[in-house]
Amino acid sequence: STHCISSAASDVYKRQNLIRSPSGGPGHNVDQGVHHIKLALLPHEGGLSRETYALAYQLNNPIYETAGDAASGPASCYASSNTNIVLESVQLSRDGNGAVLRLYNCSEAAQAAEISLSGYRNAGLTDVMEDTLEPCQGTLSFRPFELKLLKIEKIL
Repeated sequence: STHCISSAASDVYKRQNLIRSPSGGPGHNVDQGVHHIKLALLPHEGGLSRETYALAYQLNNPIYETAGDAASGPASCYASSNTNIVLESVQLSRDGNGAVLRLYNCSEAAQAAEISLSGYRNAGLTDVMEDTLEPCQGTLSFRPFELKLLKIEKIL
């Protein structure tokens, strides 16, 4: 695919054009019709930061209210010692004994964090299929923009 974003900025306006056209794609009628694009501008000084990524996540992943049982406690039971480590998602583990936390370092620098969830203990790092489990205790080390899957188990 070819992606082209062109911008022309002045003191008065900002013009943004997005063109996408496949090269050797699945067909010649790809991307025809109406498309909906969400765009936000965030004026800021300096490079990208944790705040920039947090606002991007809020734009692209709005919070939805769902029906369910809140008896397990408030969402604030999750804790990270480092605000650059983002909890992207929580999935019930395949074995039914806990959950898998998808954690992401939103920084372009290496980071370390201690992760905890009330009522659970860290069982170890795992892969997408939860086939392997690498024991981990204490601080997790993340490379720039690294994604890790942390399996947690209920404390009995």
